[in-house]
Amino acid sequence: MFRQIGSAEVLLIAIMVGLFFIPTIWAIVDLINRPPEQFPRFAKAGSSDKTGWIVALVVGWFIGLGWIVAVVYLIMVRKKMGPVRSGPATGGPPGIPG
Repeated sequence: MFRQIGSAEVLLIAIMVGLFFIPTIWAIVDLINRPPEQFPRFAKAGSSDKTGWIVALVVGWFIGLGWIVAVVYLIMVRKKMGPVRSGPATGGPPGIPG
């Protein structure tokens, strides 16, 4: 009734799983490394938008739609914010003069 899965099917499944998890992991790492000051503020709440994105990614992860939230974050939000800024304006590590 059921046949065994061959190596081609295993490879296809591994690629599909990777395609769903890579954007989610990338977005989570970017969110964690980016300081809250780089996120826009909600107009009335006064809290960082970072918290909202973390909650959306975690909830999306548990219901199976985390990759969609991650793609939206990476395309729409991260692109506008630019690369993560860390350290002084000289581009060196914090605490070391340029």
